[in-house]
Amino acid sequence: MNLINNFKYRPEIDGLRALAVLAVLFYHVGLGFPGGYIGVDIFFVISGFLITSLIIKEIEQDKFSFIQFYERRVRRIFPASAVLMLSTVITGWFLLLPSDFIGLGKSIISQSFFSSNIYFWRNTNYFAEAAGLQPLLHMWSLAVEEQFYMIMPFFIWGLMKVLKIGSRIKLILFLGMLFCASLALSIWSLPRMSAFTFYLLPTRAWEMLIGSLVALVPTIGLIKKRSVREALAFIGLLGMILPCFLYTKDTLFPGLAALPPCLGVAFFILASSPLPNGNIPMTAKLFTWRPIIFIGLISYSLYLWHWPLVAFSKYWALEEFTTFYKWGIVALSIILGIASWHFVETPFRKKNIARSRKPLFGYAIIASSILIIGGSSLIAMNGFAGRYSDRVLVYEKSKEDSLLENVMNTPLDLEGARLGEFPIFGNSNLNTVNVLVWGDSHAKSILPAVIEAAGDFYVVGSAWHSSTAPILNYVPPQFAAEFSLGDNSPTWAAAIVEQVEKKQIPNVLLAARWSGYYKTASEQMEENNLSLINFNNNLLKTVKSLSEAGAQVWILREVPNHLVSVPKALIKGEVFDADISEYACTIGQLIDQNETFDALKMELELAGAKILDTSELLLDQTEKKYRMEYKGVALYYDQHHLSINGAKKVKGVFDPIFSQAKAKVNIVNNEGEL
Repeated sequence: MNLINNFKYRPEIDGLRALAVLAVLFYHVGLGFPGGYIGVDIFFVISGFLITSLIIKEIEQDKFSFIQFYERRVRRIFPASAVLMLSTVITGWFLLLPSDFIGLGKSIISQSFFSSNIYFWRNTNYFAEAAGLQPLLHMWSLAVEEQFYMIMPFFIWGLMKVLKIGSRIKLILFLGMLFCASLALSIWSLPRMSAFTFYLLPTRAWEMLIGSLVALVPTIGLIKKRSVREALAFIGLLGMILPCFLYTKDTLFPGLAALPPCLGVAFFILASSPLPNGNIPMTAKLFTWRPIIFIGLISYSLYLWHWPLVAFSKYWALEEFTTFYKWGIVALSIILGIASWHFVETPFRKKNIARSRKPLFGYAIIASSILIIGGSSLIAMNGFAGRYSDRVLVYEKSKEDSLLENVMNTPLDLEGARLGEFPIFGNSNLNTVNVLVWGDSHAKSILPAVIEAAGDFYVVGSAWHSSTAPILNYVPPQFAAEFSLGDNSPTWAAAIVEQVEKKQIPNVLLAARWSGYYKTASEQMEENNLSLINFNNNLLKTVKSLSEAGAQVWILREVPNHLVSVPKALIKGEVFDADISEYACTIGQLIDQNETFDALKMELELAGAKILDTSELLLDQTEKKYRMEYKGVALYYDQHHLSINGAKKVKGVFDPIFSQAKAKVNIVNNEGEL
């Protein structure tokens, strides 16, 4: 029995590739398609289908060769990607700052070892703003496919040749078990480790395994009725297209959300399998239109080239692209994609270049070596920092204040909150915490100022966690699951209040990006009219609970948020002599930013809180705008987080806390002398 029947060229699958790459392209340039990232998942299913079909067919015919399989993969993937990476390095020399040039070097090395997905998992959130500036971010999906290609041939060969499994049902059973395990892991890990789930093969393999299972289904035997095939193909198309418009970057993905597009591809391929007379559903025929097929043929090169154009364009941009510019990126991406397909992909695939295996692998080894050495040079030479002035390098260094290894402490986990194991700073000879700084990443960013204001006589404790408001009963939205404590947030907050009472901490400073939480609460008002009211009530409850626990509550009014990333604006102003004053926060904008919080100010004070405000210390009295820099240093490390220098610029605002802090340093010292 032949497990794979009529494995021939199917033009509608190239049409699917066109849909996939255009969805990704339009998503990345911002031309609609808010869920266009599912195009990558379409590619995954197609890859699983084609690779599995090829491997099983050749094993059945006793023609399968591992070396031949990988030769085809090298011809298909490596030449175009190598040219792309080399071109990116050359472009990066002229456009990238040292730290990002180093990052490019690391991503090139990782991709050379088929592991860029692991690199980006450890360093980048795909949907974060900073990710959009990394010119090789899109290579993560190629690494996932390459890892699949490394494993799948051995697995299928082992089943069919070693275990002698030739039954369709048994093969489907084995692959089905792998599919279920991978999908279950993806669903389980998504709310807990969203970056892990997004980037890595174990939680993505099920998408390619859907394609593998489709390859083993005897399509013609199951689906003979034309009306059923037409309906199934149409349903499959809807499964792919609707998520492009219904999903957004806030959709928890992949997990269950990836099922509709992946199943859509499976249904489409199954229903479109040609009958003996060559007929395919009308929906599939749409995808055999020659212009669509051509986009499918160049889809790999188009995918490779579009993202660096987007990333390099965003790198120095301080405003949204115009529609004209976006279409310009699309046009240039297609031109470069065609050129890469014609001059690089096709000659290698048709063996016009490297006609035999030996020179092909030789070229691949040489090119990989050049890329690895080049990437290593970018790291060793510190991104060739000499290309920029000292002031630019100072501005750029402020971005490092966001890195966990460069901050004063790491986030407080749930167990740490329950045990009251707050990271402490100050006089290590004392166990008494005089001030506890509680909040989100804004609380983390002001720690240098609070610690400096405390001097040598007080002890400062820290309890912060990203995207987790310092209030009781708060549950962060799902899109913040990767950074926040999620459903554990209420327990975490209650534990902190309990520890404040237990340890008799006299001062608690609440700091957060209040406007962000209020914006989310306002958006949720459509579903829950009490959302905003509940947030305010819980904030007031937190103040009262801390006061009842014996603490004086201080609340930091949110610092001015600028319109763009501050280091980026300052560097652009320095490099291009551009006027960046329009991007600085104005007095009116700060009023609008803090309007909802300020409306609650009187109630907070009546509940016992004292409000601290940094705005006067950051105001440029001449320009009547809030400063982005002071004496040659950036005051923020992004749009709204104070840098270490920025925090120290406003340390005076915390003096009232320590003027009445109930630290008994002198008493303890005197008792020690007695």
